[in-house]
Amino acid sequence: MREVLLETNRTFCSELSTDQGALAGLLFEVGMQKMVLGGDEYLSQTERGRLERMIEKRHAEVTAERAEENLHTEMQYHLLKIGNALGYDVTPASNDRSRCFQDQSFSFISLPRFPSFDLDPDTLNTVKLLTFFGLRKVPIMWSLLSKLRRAPVSIRAF
Repeated sequence: MREVLLETNRTFCSELSTDQGALAGLLFEVGMQKMVLGGDEYLSQTERGRLERMIEKRHAEVTAERAEENLHTEMQYHLLKIGNALGYDVTPASNDRSRCFQDQSFSFISLPRFPSFDLDPDTLNTVKLLTFFGLRKVPIMWSLLSKLRRAPVSIRAF
């Protein structure tokens, strides 16, 4: 069963996720009878009514989540634009580089890649997930920044 689930997740990773989270959520929804696969002729009228109410509630939750995510994306976009206008080299969270707002891709208004820093891998991965990261443009090469043990005062993370 595990191999089938892993293969299914690999096959549909663009629709699901690479960490099996979406597939686990889908299986949970089916197991809790919040979703029906196939026909629903085996449901009683009471069960069908309960399922319809749950579907309506879930639809409202998803709509609210989507609106919140859109607002988050818009705020990231504004932070990137403001950071650029203030003279910062900016980058969004590493998992948000492919996002866009009003047909403007985040990757086109930010650094081509995240600057390297001399941090342990776990800390660096955490820093890369910050919603917005801005570095003051200075006449020092990025490679010199990576040699600093402490973050210089010109680094701003939001």
